[in-house]
Amino acid sequence: MFQWDAVGERNGVLMKARFFDPEQLETLTGPVQRPLCFLPGTSAMALWIEQDRRNVRWGRVVAQSDGVYRLGSGLLNLEYKTRSKRSVNRTSWLAEVRLKDVLQCLVATVSVA
Repeated sequence: MFQWDAVGERNGVLMKARFFDPEQLETLTGPVQRPLCFLPGTSAMALWIEQDRRNVRWGRVVAQSDGVYRLGSGLLNLEYKTRSKRSVNRTSWLAEVRLKDVLQCLVATVSVA
């Protein structure tokens, strides 16, 4: 599967992102294999997925994660963003990430932990 990794800082948060070609997902199914295609062969277990519509709260902030998975002794919070098949530029991807999406990932992770 075509993919590339990127690291950057935004609003004081160090982010690691993995990008992939969505057309290659057509052969994958299941609540773990498809959403976690960027971790081939993972042993992750789905705790809840987007269809569960489960909200997590941290004070007055509410987040709805696209998926929360148990991976080893930790948690993986998934925030999936589609770009309607528009390409992502490897040098400017960080500027395209919305602050609200970063905060949602942080809130969901803290609330679940």
